Amino acid sequence: MIDLDIDYEKFNNAIYNRKSIRIYEDLKLDYEDEKFILYLENYINSLSCGIKVEVVFEKNRNRDICNDIIGAYGKIKNCNGYFTLIGDKHKNFIEDYIGYLGEYIILNCTSKGIGTCWISGNFKRTSVVENCSIKKSENIYSIILFGYENKKENTSKRERNSLETLIINKKLSEIKSRQVLDAINAARLAPSLLNRQPWRFEILENGIKIKRDRDIVKSKKLIRGKRMDIGTAIFHIIVSLGVNNIEPKIILSECEDVIAVINFKI
Repeated sequence: MIDLDIDYEKFNNAIYNRKSIRIYEDLKLDYEDEKFILYLENYINSLSCGIKVEVVFEKNRNRDICNDIIGAYGKIKNCNGYFTLIGDKHKNFIEDYIGYLGEYIILNCTSKGIGTCWISGNFKRTSVVENCSIKKSENIYSIILFGYENKKENTSKRERNSLETLIINKKLSEIKSRQVLDAINAARLAPSLLNRQPWRFEILENGIKIKRDRDIVKSKKLIRGKRMDIGTAIFHIIVSLGVNNIEPKIILSECEDVIAVINFKI
């Protein structure tokens, strides 16, 4: 999809340690962590892939849009700032790429001990627009909050679907490849809008087919969100396969049900 500098071992550990953080410590980032956030911004913008990132450090400003995020995400408090994910509206599969690249940001932050939270809807969009440069051909697809976790107040844990629910064409006992099961389990842990987990998987002879969950209401907004969710799941699969030295080929699809096919040989 996008050629990225990936430390597979570090990212794989981050997949199993990462959680969505909504309540942050009321502290500024230390110097090294702030430098790292800016490094990620500069690195992603150097890729010239139809997606750009702009960082806003909220604690250096007079107002804080993040503290006003409520609703389906619950209470958000004291985040240090956010990444704004801006994409070319005319680029094919832009939502998939946003999810893929956003999860790259999130796992990088997790590996550094920086908490994060995906936000795709309930934020002051006008305030975000004021703080970034956006062209007519571009759209703001998401923001990613960051800061230091307040461990006392972040107590909830989202439930995940079982592997038996997610794999639709085989029983677990029929799958002999540990690498395939590891990859699906990594995808199972990917974040998704409202924790919908809109992915289902078919195990192929030499790969994995990712399908859309048909039970979710079909609306343009939800389908767009689901495609970003699929991007996060794909990134988790790529990381898991990479730990096992497997190089996959990703084929994205515009079909209503089939989102992507990831081909590889074990």
